[in-house]
Amino acid sequence: AQRPATSQVYSVFYHRDSVEAVQPIPGQPLEILVQQAASEALAGANALAAKLRWAAAILGLLGVCLAVILGVLAARRSRRLEGSERALAEARGAERRRLGQFLDAMPLGVFVSTPDGRPAYANREAQRLLGRGVVPEATAEDLAQVYQAYVAGTQTLYPTERMPQFQAMGGVAAHVEDVEIRRPDATVAIEAWGTPVLDKDGALEFAIAAFADITERRRSTEELQLLGAITANMAEGVMVVKSADGRIAYANASLEAMFGYQPGEMLDLSVSVLSPTDNAAATPMVEAVLAGGAWQGERRQVRKDGSQFWSSMHISTFEHHGLGPVWIGVQTDITARRRLEDEQRRWASIVQASTDAILGKDLQGLVTSWNPGAERLFGYRADEMVGRHIEDLIPPGGRVEERMIRAQAAGGIGIDQYETTRLRKDGTSVAVSVTISPIPDAGGTVVGIASVCRDITDQKRSEAQLRRGEEELAAARDQALEASRLKSQFLATMSHEIRTPMNAVLGMTHLLLG
Repeated sequence: AQRPATSQVYSVFYHRDSVEAVQPIPGQPLEILVQQAASEALAGANALAAKLRWAAAILGLLGVCLAVILGVLAARRSRRLEGSERALAEARGAERRRLGQFLDAMPLGVFVSTPDGRPAYANREAQRLLGRGVVPEATAEDLAQVYQAYVAGTQTLYPTERMPQFQAMGGVAAHVEDVEIRRPDATVAIEAWGTPVLDKDGALEFAIAAFADITERRRSTEELQLLGAITANMAEGVMVVKSADGRIAYANASLEAMFGYQPGEMLDLSVSVLSPTDNAAATPMVEAVLAGGAWQGERRQVRKDGSQFWSSMHISTFEHHGLGPVWIGVQTDITARRRLEDEQRRWASIVQASTDAILGKDLQGLVTSWNPGAERLFGYRADEMVGRHIEDLIPPGGRVEERMIRAQAAGGIGIDQYETTRLRKDGTSVAVSVTISPIPDAGGTVVGIASVCRDITDQKRSEAQLRRGEEELAAARDQALEASRLKSQFLATMSHEIRTPMNAVLGMTHLLLG
């Protein structure tokens, strides 16, 4: 009776009846106590059910939380996987971009085609050289037509079977350098390499062609071939000498003939064999080339047979890609010119030392040269007469004759020693003997006139004296002849006169004797 009792009431929370505890009242009836006990038991059961419901709710909530946590973890993992895949895709994209940038930065054109020959990729240089980008619909057989590829120097499209790209599709590496791409703006010569790319099973995955612009190289090669043809046919001797060891790497035909060697015989010879044993003169030349990279001058050279000759040389240095530093020499045999110069110097010495007046003039009569003999004869210095007209030395009455003589000399006809009169600087006349000779150039054309004037004043004086002596002698002879004639005439007369009386005496004597 002292324990609390329970009663069943409607629970708004559970939306059903529930048992609530009540405090028993002492002295209550047993039925009420039993009812209270039953209510108490029912209340315990309800409390247990409530706890179980709360436990189920908590377990459900925990399941939900666990599901949420698992969902979050799964989402995080999914996002992580997506991030990894995205990072991998970005890395692949970045790698592809870097590869594209690398290929675009290459100085070579790169062209990739699929196993069936369709274009798949062309880097920037390939597009520039080909004049267009990838044409996906093109086939291997169309490549030459699509990209205007021709056999170099012809109007023939490049054969498909010879194209490196086509050969690479067959698994064969190839190399050609006779392709020309005919773009609208230019013709590009290219050198191409074809390479197959195989997968791990050995099947063709791609065919790659790499090609380079060799237009400049081909132009340089053609220029070298042209220069080679020019040097081979030059009259001057041309040689290339390796500066490292002084051996001849090239000699043209003119140089071989100049030195008396057979074709190809000079190759790898030491250049020292072409110079005299006394090679001291070579030192200034070597020093000049080493200091300034070039030298020009004249030197004595030695032929194969040991004979010597003079050559005019021009030497320059050059960096050859295959031979390294070289000396390039161009030589001309000037032996004949030196001989002529020596002869001219001798003649010049003779002219300078001559007592005769020797002068040169052009076809118009202007004085071009004047030797010391002319200065002595006419009284003019060389600087006074060079450039003046020759008629300043000729009396007015003889100038027409001078013009006729100049015209005759211009036609190649000279005059040997004709006597005339010339004027000195002081105005006096001088008797001279003049010899006229035309001066031809190397081609035989008369370009000037040489005059040699000799003072014949003394000769004329001697001739006058001789003539006077001869005249006096002739007069004396005539007088002697006349005296002899008169003597003969006298003697004849006297003889006649004497013979006449003697004849009478002889006749009388004869009669007497008879």
